[in-house]
Amino acid sequence: MRTLLHEVNISHPCPEMGDAPNIHHLYNMSERVLAQHRKQCQYRMRRAHWCTDAREHHTGSYAHDGYFGPPWSGCRFDGPETMHTYVPRACPDISLPQALQCLSRDAVTHVVYVTDSIGSEELASLSCYRQEDTSPDGRRSISDQLARLAPQLDTSHRNITYGDRYIWVERRLDTGHTLVELMGRRNSAIFQTASSKAEAVVEAAAVGLLPANAIYVVNAGLWHMVCTDEQIQANECIIDLNDYRMQLMSLLDALTQHAPHSRIIWRDTTEVHPGHMRKNVSATVRQKFARFDSKHVLALNFAAQAVLANFSHVEVLDCSYPVTRHRADNVIEGDIRHYRADVLRTLTHISFLAWCRLLTGCSHGPAEAGRKGRIE
Repeated sequence: MRTLLHEVNISHPCPEMGDAPNIHHLYNMSERVLAQHRKQCQYRMRRAHWCTDAREHHTGSYAHDGYFGPPWSGCRFDGPETMHTYVPRACPDISLPQALQCLSRDAVTHVVYVTDSIGSEELASLSCYRQEDTSPDGRRSISDQLARLAPQLDTSHRNITYGDRYIWVERRLDTGHTLVELMGRRNSAIFQTASSKAEAVVEAAAVGLLPANAIYVVNAGLWHMVCTDEQIQANECIIDLNDYRMQLMSLLDALTQHAPHSRIIWRDTTEVHPGHMRKNVSATVRQKFARFDSKHVLALNFAAQAVLANFSHVEVLDCSYPVTRHRADNVIEGDIRHYRADVLRTLTHISFLAWCRLLTGCSHGPAEAGRKGRIE
């Protein structure tokens, strides 16, 4: 009998990484051996499980209760969280410095996020992550932990460039790498549909911003679920999947044309949790987010798969939805789509594995495969 994810007992502690290879040994492995590790390192339901994180097992690579998110005013520390983390048994536990070594091995100097606000959270939260905890009792005070932020993520190295159609935010690391967020812009405001991102890519390329040897992490989805004022007034708040597919194709075409020698990694859209919307929000806000539910997320993800079939060079990382599907417990209070440190840790782990070419996709089984991606 197959066990569904939400039925799994998550009261036991996370195990050691088991037969996972040590990341330091990966650099000298042959391509054949690396391919075998890629085959083993999959976020599979039957080869990974939810568990309560034991601090002594996972203290060095990721945040525990520090993250960056709405209201976007800096690192947030909401207090210790219970870490219900989706742990792959055969994947190395990669830290940021180790992931950067993988980039150096491939002569990659930039990682450019062309994503939604979830990607923004992940990227900005790197500056909130703590170094390995070596204190005698395994804990540090918040002030002590803040003082030990990774020095290579000093936000004083941040540089922002504005164009008519884009916002380019750089975080330059002292390792020689640059982490970038490329956002769409219309009427002097952030605008994150796939077509606005395509315009941002074209304009940024025209002024020489797009690096030649980079990893582009790409997603567009949540903004296509928002009901516009015009739709609300006309009482026609529907998702036009054909329009979404055309916009996504224009974005991938733009990246393919203007970054021909770079890796492009597509990430599926994360789950949303409408039951967590604040009770006192206005009727207009409720109408604006009326389409934010699992059915519409799945519809967008399946529409994206149809487009991606035409772009064989794009790496498809279909992990974001399954690892957030049952994580309503970790959304920011009153929010329906932005997550706290626990989920961001999991998404970051997936990203690091992808940077290192150790994770080429997620197999999430019939329970999450979502034969529900049809809008009735």
